[in-house]
Order: sequence, then C-alpha cells, then structure tokens
Amino acid sequence: LLCKSDHFSITFKVKVNTKIKRRPKRKIYNFKKANWGRLNEDLGKVPWQGLIDCRDSEDAWHNFKTVLRALVNKHVPLITIKNKFGPPWFDSDCFSAYRKKERAHSKFKQSNTLANELKWSNSRREFKSLCNAKMRDNLYNSDDPALITKKFWSHVKSSSKGH
Repeated sequence: LLCKSDHFSITFKVKVNTKIKRRPKRKIYNFKKANWGRLNEDLGKVPWQGLIDCRDSEDAWHNFKTVLRALVNKHVPLITIKNKFGPPWFDSDCFSAYRKKERAHSKFKQSNTLANELKWSNSRREFKSLCNAKMRDNLYNSDDPALITKKFWSHVKSSSKGH
C-alpha cells in the first residue's frame, strides 16, 4: 500500500500513439555573403526625408523598417538552419564559444594542470555569460509584442527535456 487511507485507489494505463512534433527549419540571414556594396548603393537612393517626415513617429519607424527589410532581403541571402532542437538564440557566436570551451576542457583533461583548468573555467564562464545574454536579447528585445510570447515558449520548448 502506498498510503494509509480508507479510500480505494484508482489505477489505469493509457496507451497513446503520438508523433514527435518536429520544429520547422529556421531561415536566417547569411551576412558573410551579403552584397554590401549594392546594399549601400540602394540605401543611398532611398528618399529618406519623404519616408521619415511623418507626423507620427510610429509611422516613420514603420516606414524605415519596411524599406530597410526589403533592401536587406534583396541583398543578403538567407540560409536554413538544420538543427532540430537548438534554441533560436544559439547562433555562430555561441557555437564558437562552445567549441572554445570544449577544446579547453579536453586540453585540461589531458594535461591536468592548473593553468589549463583556469583557461577551461574562464571559457566556460564566458560561454555561459554569452548564452545568457543572447537568450535575454532574444526574449526581451523585440519591437513586436506578439513575438515575445512566441519567443518565450520557443525558449521553454528548447530548454525542456521533453523535446
């Protein structure tokens, strides 16, 4: 008996066939292959004064973003991120810091010296700090309030163990 109660316990089994929900592949800008010369040239041709001289600052901001996004979409190629379970804020900077940390860890394990342990500890701290900053920026720095909820749940899903 699991408990000392005068009530009878109810036990049952539930058989459920579920499919694992795959996260859609994300597309991000590949700034390394951007055509910066053409982008700057097109930005110089935009009549900014007419777009920004609005009575309302929100309209001016919307006009600025619309033109800038259109030009960036034209001159900066998109790449598809293929990782299935990676959090949306984990970018190439985080990956580089992760690899630096892992290399320092393997070097410390091989040599077992205090200097290599300190290097590993520092790179581990830098990696955590960078990832936490990227996560905060992803969750809170958004101009669309509706995206905050989506980003929050995307973060929860990526950090939970059930994905």
